[in-house]
Amino acid sequence: PAPTPNPTPAPYNPRLPGECHHRATDPASCAAAQCVWNPFLMMCSQPCYLPYANESTCLTNPSCSWFSGSCARRCDIIGDESTCLSGVSQCEWNGTQCVFYCGDGTIACDTYSECRFGPDNSCVKSCRSHPDPTRCAQDPICRWDAATLTCFEIPTPNPPPVPPPPPPPPAPPGSCPSSCEGPSDCTETCPDCLHYPNQGIRCYPSSAFAAGRAKHGDAVFRVAGGRPDRESHSVRRV
Repeated sequence: PAPTPNPTPAPYNPRLPGECHHRATDPASCAAAQCVWNPFLMMCSQPCYLPYANESTCLTNPSCSWFSGSCARRCDIIGDESTCLSGVSQCEWNGTQCVFYCGDGTIACDTYSECRFGPDNSCVKSCRSHPDPTRCAQDPICRWDAATLTCFEIPTPNPPPVPPPPPPPPAPPGSCPSSCEGPSDCTETCPDCLHYPNQGIRCYPSSAFAAGRAKHGDAVFRVAGGRPDRESHSVRRV
């Protein structure tokens, strides 16, 4: 349970929220002011049991973490084993200090700000768990914010957009691009091209019509001066 604030705190206890560190400058005066001493930042912070409304306001206090819907002291600023093991369930004693335990599953990563998913989808400690600039700098994905005294994850930049493929080179005069195939392309997409139903899917340049007729006759190219019929895709007499 959260301790009950002293109605007559020490005279150096600040009057405004968030100003514990202005006058309480060591663990003894910090405790007397009913505040939380942060040994990493060497500063006194407002107690975490104050009525922080939500996770975002709780995390503005560098000595606090959000656990299971409430604001509590960070594990790493708890100095003794008994307090570590009797307080927040996510704290554990590693033999020398109290640390946050993210666990082996995904529940902690989905619940606690001290945890995040690692590259192999495992649950590891997040940038928020680094208590000081030195440890924050040792994590390549983290950066220290001197204004808020917290370690945060460097945003991943969005990948550059993939450029569209270059357009095909224009066909030389008197020819049809190889991409032009079938009645629809010949009549609607590729200018100056004609499609002849009995010549497969290939498009032929309009200028080649007369030469083809002279060589093969109307039996192959149907009619001289013809043009594709857009409905039947055959050559229509004009």
